[in-house]
Amino acid sequence: MPNKRAEFWAFVSGKGGVGKSVLALNMGQALSALGHRVLLLDADLGLANLHVLANVDPGGRLERVLARAESLSEAITPLPFGPHLLAAENGQSVCLLSGTDAAEGLAETLGRLHAEYDYVLVDTPRGLSEASLRFCRACDRTLLVTTDEPTALTNTYAWFKVASLEEQALPVWLIANGTDDPHLQSRFTALCERFLGRAPFWAGQVPRDPQVGRAVARQKPLCEEAPRSPAWLAIKQLTNQLQREGRSPSAGDGGIMPSSQEAGRTR
Repeated sequence: MPNKRAEFWAFVSGKGGVGKSVLALNMGQALSALGHRVLLLDADLGLANLHVLANVDPGGRLERVLARAESLSEAITPLPFGPHLLAAENGQSVCLLSGTDAAEGLAETLGRLHAEYDYVLVDTPRGLSEASLRFCRACDRTLLVTTDEPTALTNTYAWFKVASLEEQALPVWLIANGTDDPHLQSRFTALCERFLGRAPFWAGQVPRDPQVGRAVARQKPLCEEAPRSPAWLAIKQLTNQLQREGRSPSAGDGGIMPSSQEAGRTR
């Protein structure tokens, strides 16, 4: 398809420990199982862990590509369970996303991926920083991952508040991870609408499941470790909904609903 353009998803979180990287890895596998060409791009420079979760020794690193010390093709590592991986360094101090040259290098790298993949899933640094916002601006959708813990919800609200002020048009979807709270979506939406006048779109909820921790400990995706686990089934469902929806949110598509405030603006 000559004009094929990859869809980029940025995974973000208000704090660490909410399962952002684990979700990115498993949603990448779910997209790959649907027949899509998928690249997992670890943009958590200096604290990268996608290669650890996938139990692979990457052939190259994103930092070396941005520094033009390594070609993009050399840096990409095929994973045994479907997606490809562009890993990043871990445990090294890096400041590669500041400055015009680095920004141009990042834009060039992302641009070259459009023709090679159907989906590029970008695992960004935790918290809100200029680096994570830069990736969000470059992506088609931002997936904001939270849990039902009070600290996670507080930081998730703070992330959305600041991001909304910085980038009012940023398309953000909320994923509630590792929770069985049926009211989390409605409570978070009401909070955002009351104080911000808008709320993120709803992507879905992944239930609390001890098999997720076991899969992480064994460095395997859920599809291999526990293919019938509630968490894996939920991840497949929300991934299917997001990829069916495409780049534009729709109130009637697959149960992915904007908030009532946002829906009113689109009528």
